[in-house]
Amino acid sequence: MEEHFEIRDNGAVWTFRSRGGSVLELARPGMAEAFFKLGRVKCGKFGELSVLPEKFRLHRAEDSTEAEVESAGVIPFGCEYRVVRHCRVAAGNALLTVDLAAVTGGKVDGVELEPVTFAGELARVEFMIFGENSFRRLEPPFPGTLYSGSEVPLMVRATFADGRKCEVALGADVWRHRAASRMVGAASEYELAVTDGGLQLVRRVLKYDPEVDPERRPWRFNLLVGWSDGATPPEPEGEPFELPGCALSAQLRRDLRALVRRSGGSPVWRNVAPGCCTEAAHVARAGRSELEHFDLEELFADWLWANRQLGRSGGCFTLVPAPGSPFADSVILRNLGRPAAKLS
Repeated sequence: MEEHFEIRDNGAVWTFRSRGGSVLELARPGMAEAFFKLGRVKCGKFGELSVLPEKFRLHRAEDSTEAEVESAGVIPFGCEYRVVRHCRVAAGNALLTVDLAAVTGGKVDGVELEPVTFAGELARVEFMIFGENSFRRLEPPFPGTLYSGSEVPLMVRATFADGRKCEVALGADVWRHRAASRMVGAASEYELAVTDGGLQLVRRVLKYDPEVDPERRPWRFNLLVGWSDGATPPEPEGEPFELPGCALSAQLRRDLRALVRRSGGSPVWRNVAPGCCTEAAHVARAGRSELEHFDLEELFADWLWANRQLGRSGGCFTLVPAPGSPFADSVILRNLGRPAAKLS
């Protein structure tokens, strides 16, 4: 039997499902159809639609400004694959982590991550491919296939005809999404297309040649989701400060936490410019020369942590994008410009 949890946040309903075609759906109250859907993974030849659920739990923060959903299940075919998920929801954003592992000592022989669907009448599609420095922007009439290639989309944003916006972005683990580029006999395929059902992103992260023997290892992948009604958020008020650099660096993390702990009010982190970095030490891989990562996930984590700290004394923590940043219009980043609000 399918179980589901609903979390109301920022004028929309996040629905998580233990089984069925979608892991996550996002809709406005009263809407018959979800405008965002996240499908199910596929390990090798076997899809998650047949999963046998083992765990499905919802946790809410004491102040009700954040919720976490945990799930686990097993695909009971092949060598059997365990699929474990963790999601954090707050401020119109969600961070999803999926862990994939072979249960009986086998190998994960290929990974197709959850397909992403933006459903509804589209006014604009924007996306940035890893390695590029600007967004590609398209408006109707759309050409069908907008992108097809081996390089991963870093961020995809859909603007609907009524002004609503929805966005997905890679988490910090860009290097995992690009793992095939470092492996002999492996490839990745990404496709972004507009169909009758809306905009769909297909993510075949790992495809092995028939003669290749895959590594015996688990895999983890992160994805950020954000949504907005399209209205321009008010400029946050508080004590301004700036901290340039990669948000995942140890020094910036220390400086930020010290600043928040010293604050007696509501600090505002201004001119925030997320981006990709290759310094491996930032992601605890000092033995590697380079490792690609995207620090937008860390900015969300900073927002959650700082608001927990400051909320105890009535303060809040907000971020303001740098005007010249390629991600100045990011839905996810813009949502972090609002104080924490209660979920229901």
